Amino acid sequence: MKRVLKKGVQLGLYSLILAGAACGQNSQDGPPEAASEPAESVVAVSGGDSHLTDEDKSITELVSGAITDLATREGVTEAEISVNRASLVTWGSSASGCPQPDMSYTQELVPGMWVVLTLEGDNYYYHGRLGADLFYCPKDRIEAPIKASKDDVM
Repeated sequence: MKRVLKKGVQLGLYSLILAGAACGQNSQDGPPEAASEPAESVVAVSGGDSHLTDEDKSITELVSGAITDLATREGVTEAEISVNRASLVTWGSSASGCPQPDMSYTQELVPGMWVVLTLEGDNYYYHGRLGADLFYCPKDRIEAPIKASKDDVM
């Protein structure tokens, strides 16, 4: 009985996650606009207070790594790059919001980060699991997170 109930709860949760992810995809031409408020299907989560913690310092290091990567990728100085948004999020799969073609991913809730960097008016997107290095995600592969913090972390 417990096993059947657990399976039913898991299937219900997966259905909810998939429905939320599908509703968040509002454009075929590009990624969801990360610089604006989260889409209506993205559930806001309470942000913390404004004091830095050890976790915040690691977040700063992760964002700094993304800035360094973008500077190298585009052949510019780090000073030319600004942080448009850095949010704690929950991804709906192990793809961390950036699935690769012809790959399969587990459908699970994954705590992570979503960072939008701006260079010369263009946005560049970095995704990742919480505590792991962020990676660049091309605009044509971006999926919106299931949950995003109400306030940016940086």
